[in-house]
Amino acid sequence: IFLIVMAQRKTIHISSATLSYLEKNEAAAQTPFFIHVNSGSAHAWQRQLESPALSGYRLIAFDLPGHGESGLIPADENVLLEMAAVLAGAVQQLSEGKPFVLVGLSLGTNLAAEMLAQGVRPSGMALLAPCIFGRGYTLLTIGLEGVDMSPLFSEEASPEAVQTCIQAACLSQD
Repeated sequence: IFLIVMAQRKTIHISSATLSYLEKNEAAAQTPFFIHVNSGSAHAWQRQLESPALSGYRLIAFDLPGHGESGLIPADENVLLEMAAVLAGAVQQLSEGKPFVLVGLSLGTNLAAEMLAQGVRPSGMALLAPCIFGRGYTLLTIGLEGVDMSPLFSEEASPEAVQTCIQAACLSQD
């Protein structure tokens, strides 16, 4: 008999945020926390959640604030730091003092790095396709001036809006 255990959808409340996540193998002692890319969701980690190679681990894949089934967070000037603070609170609560690693992909690498400043102390980190940048740079300051980047942060943007944004941001006007 072959038994397939599906990941369970759960939520956790941190500060004024409701964070949604997928969890599998809840009783396992070691946990990788998976942090997805911009405009994605926890489902980006579906293959890892289903992998027999990871069946001995407690697997947690977050929906970032404002992504997937997670709620929006009140954000002032730097939404990245606000997101990292919410994730740090969730990791600290869900890890229950047991060993864990942070696995970030693209934007998730930034968030994993920022969580370290929030007191999160993983046993290790895997930063995949990192896009880490330094102090003073935010999502608002790294884009080209005058280019509406909002289609890249929306799950409901039309293909035309995304194409216009990418052309404006990536193609030289000179």
